[in-house]
Amino acid sequence: MKTVRMEDMPQPRILALDQATKLVGYCEAVGNRYKTSGVIRLKGRDPWVRVRQLWEWVFDKMRPAGTYNIDMLVLEIPTALHGNPQTDRILVATLGVMVAAGWEAGAKVVMVTPNQIRKTGYSKENKVAAAHMIPSAGGIPGNVRDDEADAIGAWWAAWTMYKETWILSQAADQED
Repeated sequence: MKTVRMEDMPQPRILALDQATKLVGYCEAVGNRYKTSGVIRLKGRDPWVRVRQLWEWVFDKMRPAGTYNIDMLVLEIPTALHGNPQTDRILVATLGVMVAAGWEAGAKVVMVTPNQIRKTGYSKENKVAAAHMIPSAGGIPGNVRDDEADAIGAWWAAWTMYKETWILSQAADQED
């Protein structure tokens, strides 16, 4: 029986989003290595204009000539009602637009729930951990926005799922 070697595991380029209607958290990573994160402020009163802005920003990041050329797009599934039906409709539409952007760019689209994000330990509920992930934050939670912290958690949740799936697939290949 051959040993599964972690150093043989591909390291996908990942863009994780905590998508919203005005502020969008993002995290870029290569496998388990953090690259950068932040928050995008979408402008304008019309929510559909903001959805288009997010599409353009994400698609620019993903296309081969873009700034990042990602392999995996990670999206948070909006699971709660926000008290405003318009906001809920926009969030669902944003999810659909982001899935389409990922498919168009040839990226694997992975969806994670808020609960999966919280379980990573990196989220707006634990900005201390997220702050330690970001070198420029200096471990100070006040230097990390809620949306950015959730995007870091989304990346880590997707990375964990990817790693576990890869290990299982390698083990299954060895049994054949």
